[in-house]
Amino acid sequence: VPGKILSIPIDKNASTNCTDTSARVFYRKDPIAMFNEFITKTKDGNILIPGMEADYITNSASAQLMKCTPQGDTIWSKLIKGGYPNQTILVYKAFELNDNSLLLAGEMYVPMPYNGRYDPMIMRVTPTGDLIWEKTFKTRLWDSDTTEGSMDILDCKQDAAGNLYLGGDVRHLG
Repeated sequence: VPGKILSIPIDKNASTNCTDTSARVFYRKDPIAMFNEFITKTKDGNILIPGMEADYITNSASAQLMKCTPQGDTIWSKLIKGGYPNQTILVYKAFELNDNSLLLAGEMYVPMPYNGRYDPMIMRVTPTGDLIWEKTFKTRLWDSDTTEGSMDILDCKQDAAGNLYLGGDVRHLG
């Protein structure tokens, strides 16, 4: 159905009427493919779907954020470009903040002499997905350029003063 990305019925107790065994939604129309990540239900009852759009011709990926109704109708969609030319940037988690703006957690691939690394990245966007600010972080775990790894931001809490507290994990692959 045109304009429909996915449909997951959610009852008033926030439980779904179906079981998702795939963990991801994938759409491909060569040379472009779209991958989604963890969905977030917003205060207004809609759904945020972060992810990435991969281009198989340029071998690069840009971050993608969509807001949809629970029925799967797209309210808006944003493509977020950045990072190094012909490399990967993606967002995998979206958090709705106290003022209804959104904090996006993701990563950016950084080319290195050996292997490469994924630097964690956060972006704050308006409730309609327009960029307010972005920040990347470098970790000392792979300063020597000989290892590969990533840091994943999996949770975000905001206190009454507006301070953000992030939690997650580190993967070291080298």
